[in-house]
Parts: sequence; structure tokens; C-alpha cells
Amino acid sequence: MDPIDVPGADDVGVDSGILGSAAGVALLLVMSMVATGVWRLRDVAAHLTDAGRGATSSRTRQRARSLLIVAQVALAFVLLVGAGLLLSSFRNLVVADPGIDPDGVLKANLVPDDDVGDGWWPLLKEMQETVAALPGVSVVGAAGTLPFERGAFGCVAQQFEDPAVVARLNASDKSFCGVQDFVTPGYFAATGIPVLQGRTFAMADFDDFSARGAVVSRSFADKFFPGQSAVGKRLSSYGWDWFTIVGVVGDIHARSVADLPTPHVYYPLSGIPEEAGWDPLPVALVVRTELREPESLVPTLRRTIATLDPDIAMTDAEPLSALVERSTSQDRFMAALLGFAAAAALMLAVVGLYGIVSYLVARRTHEIGLRMALGAMPSGVRRMMVTASLKLVAVGLAVGLAVSLSLAGVLRGLLFGVTPTSPAVYAACVVVLTLAAGLAGWVAAGRASRITPMDALRVE
Repeated sequence: MDPIDVPGADDVGVDSGILGSAAGVALLLVMSMVATGVWRLRDVAAHLTDAGRGATSSRTRQRARSLLIVAQVALAFVLLVGAGLLLSSFRNLVVADPGIDPDGVLKANLVPDDDVGDGWWPLLKEMQETVAALPGVSVVGAAGTLPFERGAFGCVAQQFEDPAVVARLNASDKSFCGVQDFVTPGYFAATGIPVLQGRTFAMADFDDFSARGAVVSRSFADKFFPGQSAVGKRLSSYGWDWFTIVGVVGDIHARSVADLPTPHVYYPLSGIPEEAGWDPLPVALVVRTELREPESLVPTLRRTIATLDPDIAMTDAEPLSALVERSTSQDRFMAALLGFAAAAALMLAVVGLYGIVSYLVARRTHEIGLRMALGAMPSGVRRMMVTASLKLVAVGLAVGLAVSLSLAGVLRGLLFGVTPTSPAVYAACVVVLTLAAGLAGWVAAGRASRITPMDALRVE
């Protein structure tokens, strides 16, 4: 996982406050360990007496080891639950409908020369027709912004000709805000945004801009025209002439499929009045191909554009699927990060449990030898040791469950399609941790089943 795609990764650095806090915590841990050692040595006689014991272990030491195992299991459970929730969320994001069909699509940003002026639209039209004629190209379109381009969409107050719409919005205290974009014919087919009602733009609409057609998204139609067809309704923006809605298309997302769809209105890229404040700005060219690897078209596309106008800069050429992948980069990074932490905690818990069971077997060699001499079966002795270890696991799971539920709300804003208290995730974590701990205890207790009375006598 490359964390470069995570938003804000460029701003990550060493913070003096965090560094100081970490150093303070480390110092505190060292001081506490030193204080514990001094406290344990306060009674030399008692310490020597305790150290001289052979077949039994002091209750204080045993209790400390048990508490350590409980803490390790609890921590492992909390981290496993967090990783499980994020992994489930990431899986839901991957299978969710992104609103576009990025397979086989190439996108590239086109930056015009400052002197292009009114010739930008005719140049785009010629460019679109020329690129569409290239081998392997199905359809070409362009837009001011693309789905999943972080923070690219600006929201503008829309005006409606129907007084009933205005009255209803005012009465419900709903926003008149709608995200708007400027597109060319072929854009919806190139990106795979489905047409739900009516039609999209045709080249004839752009050649004769007096038609004043507009296309809106499903969420836009549901917000402003609930229970009725949006086709034929009229709207305006920035005080332009009225535009007639000619079609409704599927929803897209501004940053991630985890976000709510944006109410979107699309205006034609040609003929935009100067009073709207629009200048010839960079656009994203979208090329749907029949190629398995659409990026192989980049050299040809670059030569074609340079032939039409060498002053146009083509940047950020990449498959459209890269935008979709980047939209889940933060979720993927968080899931991987917490997954690594959970794996480390699980390993520590398993190793600790293995160690304590092995230690108990060594300390109880005499007892186990007597049990074997009195007829105890090796499998029964092994189960006895595993049961003792699983009791600690059960306590750790109970503590971890309580902590996980109390911290459930922390991950709520990072989850998609899964609740912070998902029973399936919690149950899976219990099973994984129990099986791992049980296996560690079973392996460690294998030595107990091989102890003979003679081994016990040798220990004595």
C-alpha cells in the first residue's frame, strides 16, 4: 500500500508536540519499571525466600503474568475488531457502484494557451472528432471536472422558473445549491454515466446554443422535482437565460462512493456567456477505448493533440479507473495500518500465552508427574493446561469486548456499509483470537503430556 495517495500525506512531518509526548510516555514507562524493581527488592529476605522456591510459583508473580496475558489478549481483540471493521468497510466500497464505468477509459487534462479565447470550443470540437477517429477509440467527451476528483465540485445556487418549486424549497428550508459542470457531447457515454430519462447532449445542441439544453442527475431531480419528471423543467444559474432540462442521468460522487451523491446539473460547454465569469479553462478529456490497457493510447493521443495545437499542454494522462482507486486510498491505508497493528498484537498475545503455558508446565513438572503416576492420561493433562490458558483468554476477550464497544463511535465516520458494532465482525474476531490462543496453548502444553514420574523425580 502506497500512502502517497492518502489525502494530506504531503503535509505529514515530525511534530515536536507529538515527539515530546512520545518521549514523555517512554520516560514514564522506564521510571515505572525501575520503581517496580525497587519495590520488589524492598524486602531482601522475602525476595531470597521467593527465589528459592522450586516447584511452586509465587502468587504475585503468577498474578502479574496472568494480568499481562489478559491485557495482551484484550489489546489484540480491540485492534482485530478495528481492522475487521475497516476491512469490511473497504470491501463494501470496492463492490459499491461508483456511478461510472471506468474499464477501458483513458482520461487526460488539457490546458489551453492563455490566448486561445473564443477559439477554445471550436478547437475542442475538432479535437474530439479527430481523437474519436483514432483506431481503438469508441467515444470521446470532455468536462470541466471528473467524478472522484477531490474537492473539484463547486456548489452554485440554482434558479427555477416554476414558482411552485421555489415556494416548496423555501417552505422546507432546503438549499437551492446544486453542483454544476460544463461538458461536451459524448461525455456521458465516455464515462459510462447511464441515461435514466430523456437524452443527453448531441453535437447539434452545441452548434446551435440557442436551444439552451441542460442535463441533471437523479439526485438533483429527486431534490428539486420530487414525484414528477424533471424533463422539460427550466432552470438558470448566475442569471443566465433559462435552460430546459432534456435528460436525467445517474449520480456520481465528488470524492468517494462513501459520500452521498451530489445533486448535479450539466450545462453545455459551448456558448457560455462572458457574464457568467467563465474563461477558457482546462478540461478533462475522456476517451473510451476498446483496448485492454487504455494507457497505451497516451503517446498517440499526445501526438494528435500536438498536431492540432502545440500550445495545448496534456497532463495527468491515466486510466479513469485510477480515480476510482484513489477514492478508496485513505480507507485502504487505514485498513492496512490497523491490520498490521492487529497482526502484531495477535502475535504478541499468542507468543505470551505460549510462554506462560510453557512456564506453568515447567513449574508444575512435579505435580504433573504425580498425576501421571496416579493414572492421569497425557491427553487429560494437556487439556488441563489448555483450559487454564483459555480461562485467561476468556477474561481478555471480555475486557477487549467492553473496550471495543466503548470505542465503537471512534470509527463510525470511517465506515461504509457496516456498523461499528457489527456482530459478524466481533464474532469472527472472537473465533480467530480463541483459535490462535488455543493452538498456542495446545502446542505449549504438549510437553506436559510427555512428562513421566522419573522426570518429576529428577526435578526434585
